[in-house]
Amino acid sequence: MKSYYLVALFLFMQQIRNIPQKYLNIIFVFASLLVYNSIILYKYKNYGLLTRNYILAQFSFTYQKVGFISRGLVPSILELFDMNSKIYILICFNIFIILYTYAILKILNLYSASKTRLSVIAFLFLFFGVPHFAQDAFRMDLVIQTICLFIFISLKRHQIIAVLILSIISMFVHEASIFLIIPILFISKLSTYKKISTTIFLSLLFILISIYSTKINEHYAIKLVQNYLHIYSIPKEIYLLHIQKIDTTFTNIFSTYNLSILILVGFIYIVILIFSFPKLFKANTYKFSFLVFFPLLLCLIAVDYYRWYCFMFFLAMIMYYNYGYIFTRKSFYILLGTTILLGIPDSINLRFGVLPLLLQIIGK
Repeated sequence: MKSYYLVALFLFMQQIRNIPQKYLNIIFVFASLLVYNSIILYKYKNYGLLTRNYILAQFSFTYQKVGFISRGLVPSILELFDMNSKIYILICFNIFIILYTYAILKILNLYSASKTRLSVIAFLFLFFGVPHFAQDAFRMDLVIQTICLFIFISLKRHQIIAVLILSIISMFVHEASIFLIIPILFISKLSTYKKISTTIFLSLLFILISIYSTKINEHYAIKLVQNYLHIYSIPKEIYLLHIQKIDTTFTNIFSTYNLSILILVGFIYIVILIFSFPKLFKANTYKFSFLVFFPLLLCLIAVDYYRWYCFMFFLAMIMYYNYGYIFTRKSFYILLGTTILLGIPDSINLRFGVLPLLLQIIGK
């Protein structure tokens, strides 16, 4: 799968040069769907049973009939219309892949971005794009990043009401979206008063969601997973993190993961980020460049570090378009090389690149 994906990406790049943009946009949408579903199918078929069950169960730990639980908006809507089967979940996320692709194409059109095709391929098919969403299947990252793209478009059009509505929706989809929305607000041309007041409002909403969302007990956690997997013996690893108190979770997670490796890889990603988007760190934009690193604050409360590294690159791409910078071929090749060498970040396993593969061989 690793080799096939990279070869297919290379061939795809070679064939798009002479295709008219309107047809190419359609191709991008279908290519996004193909990549997303192929990686999910590969992961589901080739990873162990526990991992497959974990992938499918991720979506169940939300609102459904147990009270208000953070990140429950999308599953609650599916539950309301009795569409909570696995096929409906897959359809739901495919719709967001289409919206995500459309939003990227729309942004590039609004900003008349140079190197459009390179930018689209980078945003969609490199490590922080569609493959990452598929590797980390059925998490809400895809949904909130899609909404954040539409927030960015609404800010460009000065549609402040739409920005506020989309921001509130995004917070109820996944409260971590605040770490994307605030940087996007501060690079916009909103007045300082509107930026600060919106930030305060969203911060209060973040606190309220964190405090007042219900903690699932073990009985309900098992029931929720059974509704999706239709099996009676549920391994504790699947739901353990969702029933523990915060201090217990911290103790278990930070003693299980090799944080030195996570931090080392993070440092490598930051170096790559700076070389890929050099103009963000020049004198005229240095006061905003720290916003790219804002999602790293999530590392203090959640150990899914690779997800937050992807957030950095997502924001860097958006900031580049906002400042009218050119996305260069050199930057593209740096990011492509990163995808090949380090692979696609995944909170369960980092198996998609040359370096992780070598580490696995050495480990055996």
